[in-house]
Amino acid sequence: MKGDIQGCLLKCVVGGESCVVKCINEKVGLSDNCAQCWYYEGKCTLAKCIQPCLNPSSKACAECSQRECFPDCVKCSGVPMAFFPP
Repeated sequence: MKGDIQGCLLKCVVGGESCVVKCINEKVGLSDNCAQCWYYEGKCTLAKCIQPCLNPSSKACAECSQRECFPDCVKCSGVPMAFFPP
């Protein structure tokens, strides 16, 4: 699931929010509202964690994203972080 979401975020850099939502909806099966939360999480990571996320699979990227962006994603989606994809 995480790989599909990341793939949609990368694929839709130019296409924007509607492209990401549609892609996540089709690939993962999430509702438009939940997919939109992941779009915002990805956008946040790009804005606040660009340096550590030059290597997206690094521990520093994960820590920055979790610290800076996941709380808003939890609030947006209503899904506790324990249930997020690894």
